[in-house]
Parts: sequence; C-alpha cells; structure tokens
Amino acid sequence: MFVQCPRCHSLVATDPVTGAPPEYCPYCDGPMAAVVAATNEEDTAPAAAEPTVDVDPVAADDEAPEVPIADDESDAADAESNDIADTDAMVEDIVDEEDHAIAEPSPPGTATTTTPDDQSRTPPAATPHDSADIDAVDDETATEPLEAAPAKPAKRKRTAPSFVRRQAAIKRTTPRRMWFIAAALALLAVVQIVLADRAQLAANERWRPMIVSVCNVLHCTVPPWREPSAFAMLGRDVRQHPYMPGALRVDATFRNNARWPQPWPELVLTLSDINGRALGMRTFSPKEYLDRKVTQKQIASGQSAAIRMEIMEPAAGVVSFSFDFH
Repeated sequence: MFVQCPRCHSLVATDPVTGAPPEYCPYCDGPMAAVVAATNEEDTAPAAAEPTVDVDPVAADDEAPEVPIADDESDAADAESNDIADTDAMVEDIVDEEDHAIAEPSPPGTATTTTPDDQSRTPPAATPHDSADIDAVDDETATEPLEAAPAKPAKRKRTAPSFVRRQAAIKRTTPRRMWFIAAALALLAVVQIVLADRAQLAANERWRPMIVSVCNVLHCTVPPWREPSAFAMLGRDVRQHPYMPGALRVDATFRNNARWPQPWPELVLTLSDINGRALGMRTFSPKEYLDRKVTQKQIASGQSAAIRMEIMEPAAGVVSFSFDFH
C-alpha cells in the first residue's frame, strides 16, 4: 500500500508486514506523523455497525441461492497473491527510484532523500499537538515552491568580437603611422628642396654651413664661395721692366678675408690721369697673373698671395693706377 506525504504529496510505500508508513518521507524528509496518527485511528476505530434486517429463516433458505464456497476462497487467495505481487513490484520500483535519487545530486532548492542511517539519527516523532503545527506549516510550505537564494550575477567579461578588436587596433595604430609617414615625406621634401636650390642657399652666409654639412653626408657638391669684396690688397709696386723697354712690371700682394675658401679672382687694372679719368683698363685672369707652379684652384680663408704682371707702358698723362677684384 501507499500513502501520500502531506508535504511533498509523493506516494510513500508502507511497511509490507505492519502496513504502517515510515516516520519521515524518503523524498522531502518531512515528518509522516499525521499519516501515522490517521492510520492508527483507522485501525483502532470500531467497525461501523451494519444494519440488521429481520429475515425469515425459512424464506431465506428457500430464496438464497447456493454459492460454491470453495470457489470464493480460491478467488480470494488469488486476489491476495496478486495484491502481494503488485505490492512487491511497487516496492522494487520505489527502491529503484530512491537509489536513482541518491545517485543523482539534487539541484539547489529541492529536497534530498535520506538513508536508513540518517533515519536512525533522526529525532523521535513529535507529539500530536506539535505534529498538527508541523502539518500546518508543511501545508503552507508545500504550496510555495522552494526557491534558491538569488546568486550574485557574475561580472561578464566584455569581450568584443575579433573583427571589432582588429578594427580598434587599426584605429589606434593608424594615427601614429600616418604621423610617421607625414614626417618622413616632409623631411624628404625638405632634402629635395635643399639639393635643388643648394647653389642659391650656399651663396647665403647663414645657410652655407648647413648646406655644406648636408652635402658632406649625401656626397653632393657645393658651389664655391664667391665674395670679391673680401679680397684686400696688401701692397703694390709698379716699375720699369728691366729686360723689356717700354714695358712695366707690376708686383702686388692680396689676401682672402672671407670665412670660406674662394676661387682665384679676376684682377682688373685701371689707369687714370691727373683728374681721375680712366685712360685704360685691363682684366687679368688667374692664369695670367699666377705662377705656373701654383696648382691650387682656390685661395683659402686668410691666405695671402703675391702676384706679378707685365704691362706695356701707358701713354703720357697716366699718373695713377688701381686694382679691383672680380
């Protein structure tokens, strides 16, 4: 036989021998005291008095049909054996369910089954007054589903898809790369401008040191520095040529006062009369006034040079001469 648990409303098998239910429900571990008390009352209550009917014995004997006693007893025995077999099968099913419930972990918020050892350690059954209170509480709690305490939601790790992260990385690295490319292009443009206009820039006193440094690195040529005004005449002397009649020999010394070396300048000789009017002029190239032994093409900064020139004696009236550098 089976009885219903007042707490979880599950069918609980009674003892096959005594027919009494267990003290605690094997499913929800709730007390079965109310069911035990009801069972005891049913067992101890006197059977209801059956109504009596006055029957004439003679008429009863005449009207009552003959019932085979042997057949009724055999049918009762078969029914009892079938009930016992059904009870055994149901007990086996309940035992299997209990084993399955013990093997599987119960989810949070659900009742767990107890083993015989646990039942042996359970406290004794409560009094009828206490059991009534417990039944009332069980009825209230049975109607309310067991809910587990709300767990704190785990912090979700915000991870963007791979393509979004790739785009973000590209966006972060693009400005730096663009700035680097822009700076490289700007530097290349400056170098090209410097190389293209290095002749004009080298003629400027402020830009020439930078142009010289750049060309030393890039192995480019820098036009020579030309500053005729930086040449200074240190001395001059005009005499009659000792070997050539009607000729004059001119000796002069000049120096380069510029910051950088300069090519040998062109020397311009001007003859003037007493009033300062120019009566004659001639330009001498470096090949004409330099000695053949001089091989250098430029005169260094601060360097002095002595030159000698031979000219024809000018006409009468020439009283002065001057030198200019070009």
